[in-house]
Amino acid sequence: MVVDSKNVEWAVGSFCPFKSLGADGIFPVLLQKGLEFVIFPMTKLFIARIALKHVPSAWNDGIVAFIPKRGSEGYIAIKDFKPISLTSFILKTLERQVERYIRDKVLLASPLHRGQHAFQDDCSAETALHAVVAKLEQQLEKRSILWVRSWI
Repeated sequence: MVVDSKNVEWAVGSFCPFKSLGADGIFPVLLQKGLEFVIFPMTKLFIARIALKHVPSAWNDGIVAFIPKRGSEGYIAIKDFKPISLTSFILKTLERQVERYIRDKVLLASPLHRGQHAFQDDCSAETALHAVVAKLEQQLEKRSILWVRSWI
């Protein structure tokens, strides 16, 4: 099961207590200290959200803070800052449970193709791009035609 009270307890406990709050104004410590009062309503809420395949619009609200990068000169260009998205801990709690279910249940039963980069250790958008460029270079060396499928 993706969501149950044990998973909700694990997900809530996995956050640093005083992590910056999102637009909903909820600190993780509020959920952690009041867990005995909110665990069952949260569990029911999460089960309903998954069953309905719906994310409430309030959970999509976020705050973006721009943190100055070390070593930048003047802090006048966009590249001198790192954006941090502060989103709802209620949504993050559900996301952690879903991700854990995917990693611990789904991927063990049906491993991903080695060319898949999401949910793979040591893989990222950068490794995906590297794989595409390597394939292109390989085909250019062979003076061969390369067929590229697009999913966009």
